Amino acid sequence: MTQNTWFNRIENEGEAQMIRSERQRSALILAVLALFLFANTLLHLAFPGLIDHLFSHRFPTLPSFLGSSLFTAYEISFFFFLTRRLKKGHALPPFVRFGNALLETSIPTIALAVAAHSFDPSSAMSSPFYALYFLFIILSALRMNPLLTIFTSAVATVEYLVAGVLLLPLQTPDFALMLMRDGLLLLAGILSAFVSGRVRASVFAAWRSLEDKNRIMNLFGQHVSPAVVQKLLDQPQELLSENLPVTILFLDIRNFTGFAEKRSPEEVVNYLNHLFDFMIDVINRNHGIVNKFLGDGFLAVFGAPLHEGNSAQNALRAALELRSELAERVRLGQTPPTRIGIGIHSGPAVTGTVGSLQRREYTVIGNVVNTASRLESLNKDLGTSLLVSDEVWREGHWESLAGIDHGEIKIRGKDTLLRVWEIPETALLAELDESRGNPVY
Repeated sequence: MTQNTWFNRIENEGEAQMIRSERQRSALILAVLALFLFANTLLHLAFPGLIDHLFSHRFPTLPSFLGSSLFTAYEISFFFFLTRRLKKGHALPPFVRFGNALLETSIPTIALAVAAHSFDPSSAMSSPFYALYFLFIILSALRMNPLLTIFTSAVATVEYLVAGVLLLPLQTPDFALMLMRDGLLLLAGILSAFVSGRVRASVFAAWRSLEDKNRIMNLFGQHVSPAVVQKLLDQPQELLSENLPVTILFLDIRNFTGFAEKRSPEEVVNYLNHLFDFMIDVINRNHGIVNKFLGDGFLAVFGAPLHEGNSAQNALRAALELRSELAERVRLGQTPPTRIGIGIHSGPAVTGTVGSLQRREYTVIGNVVNTASRLESLNKDLGTSLLVSDEVWREGHWESLAGIDHGEIKIRGKDTLLRVWEIPETALLAELDESRGNPVY
């Protein structure tokens, strides 16, 4: 995935999250409006003369009810508009965001103007309608756009200041108090913008973390144990190329071509899935990863990208488990008669991600890979099922294991001779554990 593609994906996910947050903000405003309308209606029905008595018949009942109802209808429409945009995956245009912020933040100003017409201007400017500015400023943090929050605060500050200049006499205590309250609106906007920025940064950080996890899973597929995946995710550095001592295990299913010729493609795929299902589990249990599938076999790596115990011991134990479990499944009739060949070699290799910006893959490159592949093929010539190099034999410390020394053999494609050990069918896991110099990992 290119950097631009990654960034676009993060932007798209961030946009969707911002619309969700915008919808939550709209829902909260609707809840406040519903509460106000309910309380207003309840007071007039339960105590019809109370409001008139308290406000000396000057409370703007009809304008208050109509204004609240119209604003509620607008917020309901805006809520469903956001829902549709979210379902269709469409972004919210900037003019809609800023236009909505301007309209909503102007509601307290309209309420102050109506109150100033019904009461004295000083009482109107300090009435509870002033607190509505804070409601919209604080909730604007849910837009996850600091610029929008600053804009909301600026609209509230300017409109309240203009209302004060028009309604209050200058150079009076009431005007001075109005300036102080106006300053609080500006301060609330700055603080809310900071919160909005932090919320936005947290959302993007969460999506980046998710993308990093997806990158790891794309590199290693579903063939890595959860413990290995977690350790990879805990590593802060990128999977750069590095030279590591590894052990490579090649596995091949014998006579697969003849088997496939007599069966349908679906049967062949089911057969391979059945085999690879338990084989991958065996590799994972022994701290390896299946790096590549090779049609009728696979390449497994021990010792990279993470090192757990003795990689040669882990690889041979995995090989013995694979051979033993396969034989048991065939004996029980769970698997068609199947034979495998395994070759194991240890040595240095270059490990890391290779490929282009569009496609990357974790891989292991080096002579150790080629040699392990040649050992696996040598099983056909020797009539064996499991061969390991002398490097694997020495690194594993298996002096008491019933291995057969085939001496130095010329390997196809190699100029030098390679000492080869056979691990016969009679070799058991119990013997492996007894002969190992290190504890079982």
